[in-house]
Amino acid sequence: MKIHDALLGLIIFVGGLIICYVAKDFPDQNDGKPGPWLFPVVLSLLFSLSGLILFFKKFKTLKDRPLIDVQDRVGAAGMLKILVLLSLIIFYILTSEFLGFLIAMGLTMLIMMLVLRTKLYMALLVSACATLGIYLIFAKVLLVPLPEGLFYF
Repeated sequence: MKIHDALLGLIIFVGGLIICYVAKDFPDQNDGKPGPWLFPVVLSLLFSLSGLILFFKKFKTLKDRPLIDVQDRVGAAGMLKILVLLSLIIFYILTSEFLGFLIAMGLTMLIMMLVLRTKLYMALLVSACATLGIYLIFAKVLLVPLPEGLFYF
């Protein structure tokens, strides 16, 4: 199934506005500094702006393509990939407290990329860098407590 980019832009725009509406009610910190609302509000507004830009860039092609184009069914290999990816998400949820964020996320990303036929060296490199980058952003910059797991890191 293919969704026209203009319609996708509208969906992204509305989704960003909904996230912004919900996040604006998050509290401030006690010392008057912006609290947990700031990050999701800024990101959702950028998200909405991106959706709006996509909509206006693709609006002129609305008459050339249908809004939604339903194509052939997903084959057995495609369904297997979908099931494996969903299973890996469940794997992360169930094991992250025990294994810790770094190990659980690293394994999840590595296996996902291998299932999607990424070359081994690229899958190792990208999953390690992405996992470390996500960890540094959330644990060290945003001070979000992530599961420590077996090795306490």
